[in-house]
Amino acid sequence: MFLGIFMAKLLIAFLLYCQALVAQPSQEDLLKAAEHPDYFVHVVLTGVVKRMIFPGPPHFLSVEKGDWAEPRTILEVDEASLLRLVEAQSRVTPSHYLGKFIDSDLKADEPNANLVTLDSSFTGKTDNIELYANKLVVIDAVISAQPAHCHTPFVVEVAEVIFHE
Repeated sequence: MFLGIFMAKLLIAFLLYCQALVAQPSQEDLLKAAEHPDYFVHVVLTGVVKRMIFPGPPHFLSVEKGDWAEPRTILEVDEASLLRLVEAQSRVTPSHYLGKFIDSDLKADEPNANLVTLDSSFTGKTDNIELYANKLVVIDAVISAQPAHCHTPFVVEVAEVIFHE
């Protein structure tokens, strides 16, 4: 019995983990965007791409104490980008892309606010953002969200890498 409950919880955690990694516009999103040009909220960000390990299920506290390791690609943004990001996210309403999951009240003074999770590629094409690890990039990003547990206050999807070192 205990093993069955444990396996069920493990499966749920895994499914939530997978959901968190896949946030691409659906066909319905594309139709909404065709009707409302501002449906996707874009922002240009400058920063350094980094790979970070965060603690995952079951407790989201410590990899060393048994939580799963959740590797994420992060953009460590500069101050000007952080301010642009806060402003862009403040304009998001529930009628925007993933708007019901986005906290439009986040401010630049949130803990780790300068660390932005780079979610899946917005275009559905491989953006290879991880190839720019430890390099400066400028990206066109779309304000996004991870419906499951997220490790940084802000999440974006890469629409285009405009510049890289």
